[in-house]
This record gives sequence, C-alpha cells and structure tokens, in this order.
Amino acid sequence: TYLNLAFSQYTLGQQGDPEMFVQAIESYDLLLQKFPEGNYADSSLYYQGESYYALDKKQEAVAAYQRLADAHADSALRRDGLYALGVTLEELEDHARAGDVYDQYLDEYAEHELATEVRMRKAETLLQSDQIDQASELFGQAAGVAGFALADHALFRQAFCLVKQDENAAAAEVYAR
Repeated sequence: TYLNLAFSQYTLGQQGDPEMFVQAIESYDLLLQKFPEGNYADSSLYYQGESYYALDKKQEAVAAYQRLADAHADSALRRDGLYALGVTLEELEDHARAGDVYDQYLDEYAEHELATEVRMRKAETLLQSDQIDQASELFGQAAGVAGFALADHALFRQAFCLVKQDENAAAAEVYAR
C-alpha cells in the first residue's frame, strides 16, 4: 500500500504537481522505515532518487541512488539507478565519482542498449579530468557504433579533444565527418 501510494504521488508529480514529489519522498521514506529489507526497498530508493532529482535536490538523489546501488545488487532497477547516479554526479561536477560509476555500469552492463551512451559519458568525465587521450578514444568508440543516436555529439567531442592535443588536421577530419 505504501508503495502504491508513493508511486501514485510520484506519477502526479510527473504530471506537473511538484508538491507530489515531496509527498512521494515522504511515503517512500515511511515504506523504507517500516520495511527496510522488504521486497520494495529497491523501488523505493530508485523512485525516491527520481523524486529528489525532479525537485533539483541532486545531493539527496545521489544518496538514494547510491543506497540502491550498494544494497540491491540483484535489483532490476540497479542498472537504471547506476545510470541515474552517474548522470547526477556528472551534473554536480563530481567527474571522478561519475567516472567510477560509469566504469561500474560498463563492467556490469556492457551489452545494454545504454552502454554506448554511458561510454560517451565516461569519456566526458575523462575530458573534464584532463585525461584527453583516453577521452578521445572513448568518444571515437561511441561515434563508431552503428545507429548510435548521439554519434554526432561523440564526434564533435572527439574533435574537440584532438584540438586540445594540437592535432588540428585530425580534428578537421573528424569535424568534417
């Protein structure tokens, strides 16, 4: 019942009432307090993280996603939680931690449809940490995946890396692609 209440509140929040995200967080908290090891703890943590994220409370979202990742290795929501954790850390400009989360995602879910995007995001964390060679390589790998919707962005960022490495002729070729 707590899960259904919280998810209903979360859904209403998605439909435009931000106060419902606050109520969803409170309901998920109640569920986690009453049933910390229950069957729905993983769902509670994931959607609590999503609710915090929707309210632009990114530190709190990170905490919920991290608890999900740490305590629920077998959860069907772990993969989505790791992705959300990495993205949120990246938005908080915690590039080192985001990169570690992306590494974990790629170790565990290398064949998932989001793996190429995660690889590109990992490249961005490397670029932000001045690991330009590695970033350029990962951007190139992402751009080379057939059908990757963000291939143009990956190429653009790879070319940017080449410019930063004073490889202007190579950068020009990549920009032209």
